[in-house]
Amino acid sequence: HSIHDYLQCKFITPFPTVLIIYGEDGNGGMPDDVMGTASKSKGKIFITLDGTLDRSRMIEILAHEYAHAYCWTYPRVEEYRPHHSDEWGLAYAKIYRDLWEEGGLDRTYEQLKRRSSQKSDAS
Repeated sequence: HSIHDYLQCKFITPFPTVLIIYGEDGNGGMPDDVMGTASKSKGKIFITLDGTLDRSRMIEILAHEYAHAYCWTYPRVEEYRPHHSDEWGLAYAKIYRDLWEEGGLDRTYEQLKRRSSQKSDAS
């Protein structure tokens, strides 16, 4: 969830995003051929991920789905735009570059380490 938090701060989406990881907390799984989705409902974009994937694959899928959220437009436009449009490609490239080439993942891991050390210091 820390990577999702980081993406929310760094890449502002037109609607708030909510991350749901299936297979976590007993909330069931996703269909076999689906690793992630992004869908809009009630003014929010819900990003779902398959929690049975390994961590690195889940991060890749999160980046993919977050790119959909980042370039989301109005329903009428979404109906006619290709699923992986030019806008999505640019959004994904921007997110990919930030996470894997500009140290975004390292920053989120540092945040995690700080949080866990603050919790253990408080105990």
